[in-house]
Amino acid sequence: MNKLTEEWRLTGETLTLHDRPPSHFRRSNPAEYMIRLQPSFPPSVKSFLPESQTPRSSGFTRITSFSAGYDPIYAVSPGVILREDRPALLVSSTSWTPDEDFSILLDALTKYEQRAKSGGLPKLLALITGKGPQRNYYMTEVARLEKHQNWEWVRCASVWLEPDDYPVLLGSADLGTRFCLVGAPQGFSYPYDLAL
Repeated sequence: MNKLTEEWRLTGETLTLHDRPPSHFRRSNPAEYMIRLQPSFPPSVKSFLPESQTPRSSGFTRITSFSAGYDPIYAVSPGVILREDRPALLVSSTSWTPDEDFSILLDALTKYEQRAKSGGLPKLLALITGKGPQRNYYMTEVARLEKHQNWEWVRCASVWLEPDDYPVLLGSADLGTRFCLVGAPQGFSYPYDLAL
């Protein structure tokens, strides 16, 4: 705020406005959606996920009865539980344009991979939504990092979703980011949001 008041000489009352999602953005049951989405994953992601048997399980959930191994800690709905061996799911959207610095997320994923090798962290699958001119460049860079740095704990894939599917995927995520790293001619950027 100081930059706005000092450099631009803005005056008046300062307000904080909280961004709130519409009601259809909520925690969702990932079972059916992941079973539908999983076949479209690239081979590097398919081999990264725990083995599954459609329709009884996906790389993230499995269907069980209350009497057979039901643990309410992992329950997402009656009869559906999150697998203990699943990767954490990070979802992010981007327009893949030069004004959004996607390399920041790549650096974070690289650091996560390095720390996860030391133990104590789950595997991490980052699903990135959106279309744009730099998509192929960055996804080629992701493939290079996975191969040359021998990533074992992190995978990143780009997925295109229908508008109704995005809230379902985001509601299935353990972590969500929304890239707003937009460089401005005045020399400052907006940070990205993080939702847990």
